[in-house]
Amino acid sequence: MVTTMAYVYDIDDEARTSLTGQMFSTHPSPDSEHGYACHVVHGTSEWSNLGRWLELSSFGPTLGDTADDFEREYGRYEDRSLFLIVSRNEVPLGVVRLIRGTTDGNKTVDDLASLFPVEKTTLMSAVTDGPFDNVWDIGTAGILPSDRGEHDMFVPFALLLRAGFVSGERRG
Repeated sequence: MVTTMAYVYDIDDEARTSLTGQMFSTHPSPDSEHGYACHVVHGTSEWSNLGRWLELSSFGPTLGDTADDFEREYGRYEDRSLFLIVSRNEVPLGVVRLIRGTTDGNKTVDDLASLFPVEKTTLMSAVTDGPFDNVWDIGTAGILPSDRGEHDMFVPFALLLRAGFVSGERRG
């Protein structure tokens, strides 16, 4: 029997605490002076709902985005998504969603093709002359509002960017 994972953005405190505990018990964060860690989580992993919650919690209060907005915008890219989840002292505080391209393009190409009268193949060839499934798209990047500030978000955001570069390098 094959089960389908539910992609959930609006998870409650109990589910978030449980997922966070599972993620850190399976992949403990390294001891560091400042307590920061970054986890790379595939979009089909149950832990990826932490990434979705971080997206909604980062963008919802500021831009008014809802779970329905995110589902509409990213639903067809879920199985190609990687979530880079940064935490401090085992408390998630930021996320970047990377989306792997396919031979048919990626989210940016899809968005541009829907806005302008340009063929997707023309857009894709402007990006790379190689296989497009090696092209990664940044879908979202956000830090929780409570962790934003002049200096507060530099370290977590730098960790997220570095994790993105390393993940792309390792996955081609």
